[in-house]
Amino acid sequence: MYTIPLHRFYSDVEKIRSRVARPDVPNQYLMDTDFCQEWINTVAVIELNDVWAHFCRSVIGLSASGNFRTRSGIIVTTPSPRNFADAIDHVRTRRGYEPRWHDATQSIQAATRLQLSNAPTIQLALGSANSPASDLNACRNYFAHKRSNCAEVLRNRRFYRTQMKLQPFRIVNHIRRDGRSTIDFWMDELKLIADAALS
Repeated sequence: MYTIPLHRFYSDVEKIRSRVARPDVPNQYLMDTDFCQEWINTVAVIELNDVWAHFCRSVIGLSASGNFRTRSGIIVTTPSPRNFADAIDHVRTRRGYEPRWHDATQSIQAATRLQLSNAPTIQLALGSANSPASDLNACRNYFAHKRSNCAEVLRNRRFYRTQMKLQPFRIVNHIRRDGRSTIDFWMDELKLIADAALS
């Protein structure tokens, strides 16, 4: 059962990876213009953030069913098993909003509120110090909204460098010390965290 959200997440991440506009690499989705490169990388960041949120939502919602298995074969238990929709309704705010699933704290609170036996594992995985989810979300918010407060948040992230100039193509393709681009690092780390969340 764990394979459904994990394999879908892996598949979605690799589809996004294949569409990222990179320097000196032809891309079938692009014409050779700066606007197209900026646009496709903006979409890649927004999609990656959404795919991550969907993965967190799926794992927590499915874990509440009472018959969800981790990768090691252990059945996740909860005092009151629920179907997926009931589990999601149970963790809504008083105003009826779902948690911000991309946010580790809110996802962990949802798993704890549902009293999932795998909540400690989810907490360790999603709350790991090397998680790029908050950097990804800061980038997504700036790309989606272009507000000055979003730009300020993005500039204050540890990964951000002044030579990125708030440009999607530069941010996504910035080469880190380990030789990976920013977006490749984000994708690789999120895949490791997803794997750990289901162990």
